Amino acid sequence: MGHVEVQSLDIDLVLLDHDILSLEQPELLRSVFLHRDVTSLHSVARSINKLIAQFGHPTNIFGQGSAAKIVDKLVQTMSKGREPPKTKPLIGNFILIDRNVDFITPLCTQQTYTGILDDWFNSECGKITFPGEVGITDDVTKPYKYILNSDDKIFKFVRDEHIQVTTQKLRTKLTEINSTNETELEKLDAKNMKSFVKVNHFSKLIDI
Repeated sequence: MGHVEVQSLDIDLVLLDHDILSLEQPELLRSVFLHRDVTSLHSVARSINKLIAQFGHPTNIFGQGSAAKIVDKLVQTMSKGREPPKTKPLIGNFILIDRNVDFITPLCTQQTYTGILDDWFNSECGKITFPGEVGITDDVTKPYKYILNSDDKIFKFVRDEHIQVTTQKLRTKLTEINSTNETELEKLDAKNMKSFVKVNHFSKLIDI
């Protein structure tokens, strides 16, 4: 009989984009602030220690809330006995804020392109799911899943823009395309627009 060794795999920070790291722990809020179970804060502290090992100790650490205080103490405890990182500090200010400090902001209507997509279609772990009736694929009974990150030049172009600015910028680009292409873009449905974008030059026009 073969030898089996069981080990734990600590999965903490997930790279969603070139500038976004997330723990992707949707139950953390309920666990910490409703059930008063702070066990999951260990993964937060462990992730911060990994950042410190990679980028050096932050010049300043600010925090607000009881959970932030616990995480800060855990980080210090985990760091005891370890050699300080030799890396020159690349993080100036590190800010820890409890979610219960501000419950209002998540209830507000988002006004950025990415935020509106999240409000309408719910983004999870960097992936957004469009219902079949949107018409992106032939089968309207199946949802269409798409990864949103800066690898998509169009998404990167308007990712953090206010929706009004997004509309203006995309309209300008479509006007440029219309000037070099005879396709009547305003008559295309979602599926054909997707094909046009993939086949033609929209992303090439966005030089980032």
